[in-house]
Amino acid sequence: MVYNGLEFGSFFEIPSSSPCYSILLGINPVLQMMFTFAQMYFIFANARLNIHKFKVLARFGLMHVVATNICVWIRTVGKETLQEIVKHHLSQERGHPSSLEELILPFRENYIKNNSNPCQKQDIMGSIVSDSSPFLFPFIVEYSLIGAAVLYVMWKNIGKDPVFAESSEDGLSRASSVQTLPKMNCAGSSKGLFFGLLVLVIATICLIVFFVLIENEHYSLLAIFLSDVSHSAIMVLTLFTIGIGFFRIQRLKFQADRTDHLRDILLTVAAYGLYVYAMFGIIAGTLSPKDYVPNLLVMVTSCLTIVQVTLQSLFVAEITCRTTYLPEHDQTKPGRQVVAFLMMGNLTLWIIYTFEMQKAEASPVQLGFYGFMAWTVIVRATLPLSIFYRFHSSITFAEVW
Repeated sequence: MVYNGLEFGSFFEIPSSSPCYSILLGINPVLQMMFTFAQMYFIFANARLNIHKFKVLARFGLMHVVATNICVWIRTVGKETLQEIVKHHLSQERGHPSSLEELILPFRENYIKNNSNPCQKQDIMGSIVSDSSPFLFPFIVEYSLIGAAVLYVMWKNIGKDPVFAESSEDGLSRASSVQTLPKMNCAGSSKGLFFGLLVLVIATICLIVFFVLIENEHYSLLAIFLSDVSHSAIMVLTLFTIGIGFFRIQRLKFQADRTDHLRDILLTVAAYGLYVYAMFGIIAGTLSPKDYVPNLLVMVTSCLTIVQVTLQSLFVAEITCRTTYLPEHDQTKPGRQVVAFLMMGNLTLWIIYTFEMQKAEASPVQLGFYGFMAWTVIVRATLPLSIFYRFHSSITFAEVW
């Protein structure tokens, strides 16, 4: 809604006499804000509703809103990609474009010829819209994904009777769990939390150093090296932790009926974005000269990403179906250290993806291999899903913890 509010504010920068003026530029952001708020209220009020009347109308309406969310997703990604490409070309000297860039060359040349403010914009909001949109637009993609997934689950359950499964857990363990439920403490997870916090602090320092060094062309290579090494190190630590976690949770009871279809849909779609992002990194790193260290780092980091996402998704599917069944589990809390560390590790990766990977300079290997236009399209399409995967994984681990 903040993003749409900024869009609405930028509408007043264009005078009515401008050839760029259109009343739809002011109406669309307002309608999207209304849609966002109305959908949020509907989901909060009716997410667990079982619809048994007017089923045909309900199916049509819910699927229409699912399609609307997908359209908002595609529109936002396309708009941000186009703005990034135009901004890049206007800030660079004219040169021989790549084969993909040649497709938009006639339009770009016409735009550059009339670059002296062709829309006659009045400077009201300054650069706040362009500066904030890279950080705000992923939230629209994530919100659209969540909205589409929730409404799809509601659509799939139209006309079905609710199933109330009775638990067959051990009574003593269940009573103990109920007694300890209101109390939230760090028992059995202090080491995981503090090691995870240490990783978060170190990664934040590396992030700050990256932003400082990347602006200096003499140290830009060092900034990229620091970024990839820290990213790979976090991947290795989380992989090691997941391996320990698989061993530790074998002591817990497995319950197949605890599967959450909504969570599975969200994590699967988000993981797909990470897979695509990493695969393009592997292609760029593999087909580039091997004697250049950044190429090897990109290839290693991308391979680690695919392995880590695969194992973590399997671990999430496994641990969310596990539960305590012995009184001693309330004391030993098997697997809680692992879950705490993975929660902090994914939070760290979420911060890295949100702030560092947004910059084109953070991926010089991919940028040089694919060209600015192609890599911008890839990043804008896959990075929001990557950000959402890390954020939702942190939330899932927090719930399990």
